[in-house]
Amino acid sequence: MRQPYSSSRAVVRHNRHLELDLVTTVSEFHNLEQDWDALFEAAGRSSQFFQRFSWLRHWCEVFVNSAPTGNNQRLAIVLGRENGRLVMVWPLVQSRTAGVSTLTWMGSPVSQYGDVLLESHPDDGHWLSQGLAFIRAHLEGDALVLQKVRADSRVAEFLSSSGLAPKRIQQAPFLDLRNFSSMAAYRAHISTRTRKTRSRKRRRFEEKNGAKNEVVGEGKRAADLVKGTLSIKRKWFEE
Repeated sequence: MRQPYSSSRAVVRHNRHLELDLVTTVSEFHNLEQDWDALFEAAGRSSQFFQRFSWLRHWCEVFVNSAPTGNNQRLAIVLGRENGRLVMVWPLVQSRTAGVSTLTWMGSPVSQYGDVLLESHPDDGHWLSQGLAFIRAHLEGDALVLQKVRADSRVAEFLSSSGLAPKRIQQAPFLDLRNFSSMAAYRAHISTRTRKTRSRKRRRFEEKNGAKNEVVGEGKRAADLVKGTLSIKRKWFEE
């Protein structure tokens, strides 16, 4: 039989003026917008887009507010405040399946990366330790599953320094060109059969779409092409 979640509020005060709090409802989450945005403005990294308040607000509308009846997810956001100022956010969600309670990132399954928002401070490592201890003491989860964590994220840095190793490592497809002095040197390394196959496919693509394929070296034109590509990507993303 599935047990209901406790609705009690947990607030813990530590030394060094850090106060830890737990937010479990969407209305409480909405009330955090101003403080959350201020923390992101001060400490957010470019890789932490998916920890923006605006992104997670839309996620809540789809995956929490509009979820089917019987959905067992609830927010489990751990906050850290120093002298009333928001300095840390663990954006988590709690769910229970087959009697097992699991804590995961807010934003799943659509966010690309998960992380902790954290103000840079001499005590920030201590704050993360206190946040993790708070999670263990007050959220009563059977498992903390932190998927899609970048190697350079705040939480990965903290877990690595704590001696906790990732259970699964994934890498995006990539091509390592460090051993080649130029594109010509790289092409010379490719087998004759592969070069012919690529040339044939490139010709077919150009003939069909009226496109032109070329390699542009460093310089203003290359920089302009990168800017134009990013502009197209931003427009696509907004649409």
